[in-house]
Amino acid sequence: TMQPTSGPGLDARERGSRERLLDGSGSLPLVAASRLAKWVVAGFISLGVAALLVIAILAGSAPPGEQRTSAMPRLAASLDGDMPPWEHVENPYKPSGEWGVVGAPYPTGAWWANLAVGDGNQRPGTQPAVALPYAVRNLNGRGLEISYSPTRRHVTPTIQGDYFAADLIVGTLPGGYGGRFAPQSYSHRVSNASALTLALDFAGSGGKNETFIARLARGAPWIVAEFSGAMPKLTTEFSFLSVRAISPPPRPDAEGDEEIEEEGKVHGSRGGGNGGSFRASSLVAAAQSAPALDPRCSAHSDCAVLAPSVADGHCCPITANNVMLECCQAPAGTPKQPGTTPVRPAGDGPAAEGDLGPSELFEIKVQNGQIWIVALDRPVKVSWGAKPAHFTLLEGYSGALKVAFAKDNDSAAALAKTAKAPYAVGGRVRVEEDAADDSDNDDDDDGAGVDAAGATVTYEWELKGGAEGAEYVSLALPHHVSALSAGAVDESGPSFDSMKGPLTAMRGASWAVHETYPDASWFAPRPPAEELRPVIKESLRADLAQTLVISPDAKDIYGFGKQAARLARLALIAEEIGDRASQRTAASALTLALEPWLTATNPAPWPFAPVGSGALVYDPVWGGLVSRQGIVDTAADFGNGRYNDHHFQYGYSLYAIAVACRNDPSVCARHRAAVSDLARDVAMPPGDAAADRFPVARHKDLYDGHSWASGLFPMANGRSQESSSEAVNAYYGAALLAEVLGDKALGRWARLLLATEVRSAQWYWHVPKHGGVYDAPFAEDSRMVGVVGASDASVATWFGGKLEYVHGINIMPVTPATEALLDAAYVKEEYPCLAMTQSHIDPAWAAFVVASHAVLDPEGAKRELDTISVYDNGNTRTNMLYWVATRPPPPAPVIAAAALLTSAAVHAPGSA
Repeated sequence: TMQPTSGPGLDARERGSRERLLDGSGSLPLVAASRLAKWVVAGFISLGVAALLVIAILAGSAPPGEQRTSAMPRLAASLDGDMPPWEHVENPYKPSGEWGVVGAPYPTGAWWANLAVGDGNQRPGTQPAVALPYAVRNLNGRGLEISYSPTRRHVTPTIQGDYFAADLIVGTLPGGYGGRFAPQSYSHRVSNASALTLALDFAGSGGKNETFIARLARGAPWIVAEFSGAMPKLTTEFSFLSVRAISPPPRPDAEGDEEIEEEGKVHGSRGGGNGGSFRASSLVAAAQSAPALDPRCSAHSDCAVLAPSVADGHCCPITANNVMLECCQAPAGTPKQPGTTPVRPAGDGPAAEGDLGPSELFEIKVQNGQIWIVALDRPVKVSWGAKPAHFTLLEGYSGALKVAFAKDNDSAAALAKTAKAPYAVGGRVRVEEDAADDSDNDDDDDGAGVDAAGATVTYEWELKGGAEGAEYVSLALPHHVSALSAGAVDESGPSFDSMKGPLTAMRGASWAVHETYPDASWFAPRPPAEELRPVIKESLRADLAQTLVISPDAKDIYGFGKQAARLARLALIAEEIGDRASQRTAASALTLALEPWLTATNPAPWPFAPVGSGALVYDPVWGGLVSRQGIVDTAADFGNGRYNDHHFQYGYSLYAIAVACRNDPSVCARHRAAVSDLARDVAMPPGDAAADRFPVARHKDLYDGHSWASGLFPMANGRSQESSSEAVNAYYGAALLAEVLGDKALGRWARLLLATEVRSAQWYWHVPKHGGVYDAPFAEDSRMVGVVGASDASVATWFGGKLEYVHGINIMPVTPATEALLDAAYVKEEYPCLAMTQSHIDPAWAAFVVASHAVLDPEGAKRELDTISVYDNGNTRTNMLYWVATRPPPPAPVIAAAALLTSAAVHAPGSA
C-alpha cells in the first residue's frame, strides 16, 4: 500500500488553531462563514513571526518575545534519566491580575479560564464561563453578568447553542442612594478556587463600599453574592417588568418567625423545620391568584411599556427573535392608555415602580420573559424601576444575596424552599478505588498494572450559612445520574436545562458516582482471527518497508506523535502475531525516532535552524511543557504555547514511549524524567511530587466528565473540545506508560481519567436517537457531535463539515481502547448515518468509516479495506486489519441491522 506523506490528522488540520479562534469568537456556529478568511490572515502573521524567529536564531540571539531565565539554565539529561532535558523559557504571555490568588502551575484548562484570560482585544471576563446551569462574565466592567442561556436556545439540524445575554447583573449602588443610575465599572479577581467552586472578588471604581464576592459552584441552582456593608443593586440588559415581594414582613410575635439580633446575622427558627418569616407557599399562591392572560398571548408581560399599539390589551407583535409578547397583567379587555402604569394585583402581586418590602424573598420578572427569585438573609426594603432597570437595597447590607432562575411555578416553589439552605464556598472530588486483588500484576501483559475494576467518585461541597435543618441542593448532569452510587435525588427540586440535557436536583452536601475502568490493555481483548493472521503479517512487512512509516520525521510534536504512535502500533501487532523480526525492526526504529525528542535535540522546524530549536521547553510562567515555536507564535502547533490541545498532541507520544519502553526498558531508564514530565503535563495525579511544576489533569473537567481542549484563549462558547477520541487516547497512553514506569499512582489516575472521558464522550458526543441530551432537530439525524462547547454543540469540525470528518475525528486513533468507546448498540445507529448519506467519502478518512462498520460487520469491513490505499498519518492498513480481525461477533439484533446496509458507501480513489 502507498502511505501518504500526511493524512487527515495533519493535512486536513492545517486549519489554524483547532480548538479556538484567536479573536476570541470561539463559538463554531457563529464563525463558520468567516473562519477561512481569519485563518488566511493568521497564516500570513504566523509566517512573519516565523521569519523573525529564524533571523533571531541565526543571529545567535533569543527569538522575539522569548526570555531565557538566567536562574534556570538548560538542563542536560543525565545518564540515569533523573534530570529533565528541557530548557526553561519564560512565556511572553503573562497571567493577568484576574487570576488573583491562583499561581503557577496554572490550571490552563479550567472551566472558568475565560474569566482570567484576555488578549489584545478583550479584557479577561469578556467571554463567559459556564458553571451550569448559569454562565457568567464581566463584560467591560459591568459587574457580575448572569445568563440562564437555555431560554435563548437555537437549534438546527447541525447546531445547538445556548447564547449568552445579561439576564441579571449584580453590582452595588455607587456613591450612595443618589447614585442609583451612575455608571459603574468593576474589576474582578479570583479569591478562591477549588475543584467545584470559584470565588471572585468584585471591586467597583468608587472604592471600598462597592465590593462584593461572587460565589460560583458547579451545578448550583443559586448564584450567591456576599456583601459587607455595600448597597446591592441588580440590573439587566433588558428591562424589569415587575417585582413582587413574596414573603410578608416579619411579625415579632409570629410563631416560626426568625429572630434578627443584629445586622447580617440570622438565627434559627423557634418553630423548627425550615421555619422563618419566608413562606414557600406564598409564591405559589401569588402565581395562582394572578389574573388570567389573554390566551393569544405568551411569554412576556407589560406590553404597554413596549408599544402603544397594544394599549387595548391585545398581544404585542412578534419580535425579531420570533417571540410573541403577551399583553399586560390585567384582565383581558381592560382598557389601557399608552404609557400608563399597568394594572397589577394587590397584596403579593407585582408592585408599581418605587419602594417595596421589607421582605427576604422577591420575584423579578424580566422583559425577556424570565422570572428570577432573589433571596436575602433578612428582610430588607428595596427600590425598583423598569427603565433603566434596577432593583436596589435601600440600606447597607451584610450577608448573602442569592439569585436563581425559575423555569416554572413548580421550580419557583422549589427554589423558595431552598432559599434558606446553605451555599457552597468550596468543594472537592474524592476518588476511592474499588477493593482490588493484592496480587502483583507486573507480569500481566494485558493490563496497565492496576487491579481495581473501578472507583467511586464523590462530589463534596464545603458549605456556609443556612437555616437549621435546611439541606444544600446541587444539580447533577445526565452522565452523573446514570452512574449514581450514593446520594439522594430531590424529586421535588427545581428544574433546569443545560446544553448537556436536563439537570437533576440532588439533596445534601455530597453524592457519588461509580466509574468502571475500561480495558486499558496493550492488545485487543481477543486475539486476531486465525484466517487473517497471514494477511496481517504480509501487510505488516509491507508497511515497515515504507520509509515514511519506519522513519517518523514530522517537525511538530503532534505530527511526530502520530507517526511514532503508528510505528508503535506495528510493533505491538508484530508482537501479538509472533513476528519477532518485524517487532525488532519496528521497536528499534521507534526508539531511534524518540531519542531526539526526549533529549530536546529533535530536528529543527525549518532548514538551517540550530539543533533543538524545534524542541519542547519548560515554561515556568504558567507551568508546563510547550513547543519553542508555540511560545513565541500563538498560532503555531495549534496554540501549543498557549496550552491548547496538549492532551491531543502529547497523548500520541505517551503511547509511543510506552511501547518503546515495553520493548526496551532502558529507554525509560535513560529518560525517566523526560517521559514523566510529558505524562504529567496532561495527566498529573493529585498530590504528586511534581505539583509545583504541573497542574492536576490539565484539561480534565471532573464535573463535566470530559476534557476541554481550549487553553489560554478567550472562547465565546466558554470552552470546547473537538476530538473526544484523541482525549481518550491521551489517558490510554498515560495508563500504559504508567505500567512500564511502575508508577501506580499515575496508572490509577490515568485509568480514572480514561473512564470518565469514555463515558462523557458516549453521553455528549455520541447522539443515539433517544439519548435525551440534545433537542430536535439537532438530535434527529445527527449521530455524532463534532465539537462540544460549554454552551453549544456542532455537527462540524474546525476544518470542515463533512460527516466523515465529524465521525472520524471522534474515532481516531484506532487502538484497543477504541473498543470501549464504540459500543455496538451505538454504532448500530451511527454507522448507517455514514453509509447511507454519503455518496463519496474523502479517501483519507475512509478507514475511520470502516472502523465503525467493523463493529457491526467485520467481514464487510474487510472487503472495504481492500479498496483503500490512503491512510491517515497515524494509521496503517495493518492496524485496520488487526482491528477487523479482533472484533467480537456483534449481537444478533445488530447483525440483522448490519445486513440492511451496503458497503458501497465507502469509495476509494477511482472507485465508482
